[in-house]
Amino acid sequence: MQSRNNAILSLLAFLLLAAAPTAFAQVRVDVALKRNVYLAYEPLIATVIITNNSGAELHLADDARNKWFSVQVEGAGGHPLTPIGTYSNEPLTIQPGDTVRRPINITPLFPLGEHGNYRITAVIYSDGRHYSSAPLGFQISNGRKIWEETVGIPGEAAKGQRRTYTLLTHHLPNSTMLYLRVRDPDTGAIYCTSQLGRIVLSDHPEAIVDTKNHVHILHMIAPKQYLYSVFDLNGKLVPPQLAYQATTKRNPVLTRLPDGRIAVIGGEAYDPNAPAPATILPGLGDSPVPLPAATPEPTKKKLRTLLDR
Repeated sequence: MQSRNNAILSLLAFLLLAAAPTAFAQVRVDVALKRNVYLAYEPLIATVIITNNSGAELHLADDARNKWFSVQVEGAGGHPLTPIGTYSNEPLTIQPGDTVRRPINITPLFPLGEHGNYRITAVIYSDGRHYSSAPLGFQISNGRKIWEETVGIPGEAAKGQRRTYTLLTHHLPNSTMLYLRVRDPDTGAIYCTSQLGRIVLSDHPEAIVDTKNHVHILHMIAPKQYLYSVFDLNGKLVPPQLAYQATTKRNPVLTRLPDGRIAVIGGEAYDPNAPAPATILPGLGDSPVPLPAATPEPTKKKLRTLLDR
């Protein structure tokens, strides 16, 4: 009797496993990243792609026990990371055959401050069933620190509070990027890890703190081209962000003026997004090609003589 029950259970398990691919194929879940290497604490945007192949409307909504959308992250050795943040999504209905994409920043949701390899999996819940994407690997790097300064926060209400500005470089496969990190050195809170763009390593970036303790940064993004950025104590960009190019007379440099203001001296401002001037091809009447000169008469006589021989 016992052996018969075991046989029945084995058969049921086999049937369930055989049916699983068909059931899970009804909803396809994928996850994508823009690249596979990130600097610690920078925004890490994962795009979750959901395709409804069920042949009917797919209704996605939280219930009392499950969120319809979740993300799992594993660290070294496949150990799952404990979430440090929460998120929610509005209910969603996907029509048969349709695909939707949902971006999510996982940096504030998981402890991703340590250098190492990680894997992310997206999970969708619907009608008592979970649909998972294939795990996608990525790497966290600490970058290279090239400048740092700690300042106080002005004002009586913030007396004793501080911020640390740090410039870091991060090597990607085809370029090196410059980042600014703003953190509280006493609590460890990270206010931003912002990418400032490409950096030419042969030129060291300039950084100066002004009278408000905002940080001004000028760095070379391409030969003879520079980017000027200002960030406040909470890591927010203070517009406008300006581009400069070197001139034959002088490269742009950061300077503290006598009144305490920070300014870019030298070079000239330009719009990097402006369309390039159109190239005008010459028309038929422009700079005509000169016709060959007439052959001198003595040369003609010599040619006739040679031909007559």
